[in-house]
Amino acid sequence: MKLRKVEMIKKLLLISLWLLHGFPGSALAADLRGITIQVEFIEVKHSDLTDLIFDKPFESDSGKLRKQIQEKVRNRDADIIDTVVIRTRDTVRTNTVSADQIKYPVNYDVTGAAGFEIQNAGIFVRVEPLITEDKKTILLNIFSEFSERIADADYGNNAKGVRVIQPQFHKARMETSLLVTDGTYSFAGTARLNKAYNKNREDPIVMVFVRAMINQSDEN
Repeated sequence: MKLRKVEMIKKLLLISLWLLHGFPGSALAADLRGITIQVEFIEVKHSDLTDLIFDKPFESDSGKLRKQIQEKVRNRDADIIDTVVIRTRDTVRTNTVSADQIKYPVNYDVTGAAGFEIQNAGIFVRVEPLITEDKKTILLNIFSEFSERIADADYGNNAKGVRVIQPQFHKARMETSLLVTDGTYSFAGTARLNKAYNKNREDPIVMVFVRAMINQSDEN
């Protein structure tokens, strides 16, 4: 009886692997092409952004806008805060984290902290691409988050006489779905950080650009 159960479990595991990776030689396995995704966070002056997009159509190909921003970067009127590059495969959800883990107490007893939580302070990006039937456009689900530790809030002593101090965070979060053409830039939207990346820039805003490129070979 035990032997039959073991064999059944083996068969179920084999079927699961086939479903995840495709049957050998099948079209499903062949279609899992590699994709490289680039996400850029660029700080500009708010008034410069409005000048660039005023009375202009928002097109799926934002290459012209990206070139205008690059010119501002060269002239030091804009700053690239960060560039995230992720290599993945068609339909595979992938994420990357570049952050400091901050551990802080959430529960207290008479001896001090009794329970802790961890919050990341940094950049988190998650992508999930899907190559469409024309093999030239990609449906891209993307989530990005900037998390900044901005201060420590002192709440004084609790009922047990333990001093309660909690870190405060500012989060700039974006979650959207884009239809992008292979290799072209797409302007995903804007976000606000707690502090300017360039301290000399007044009224800064962050532009988020995305580019997805289908790899020329099946290797990722």
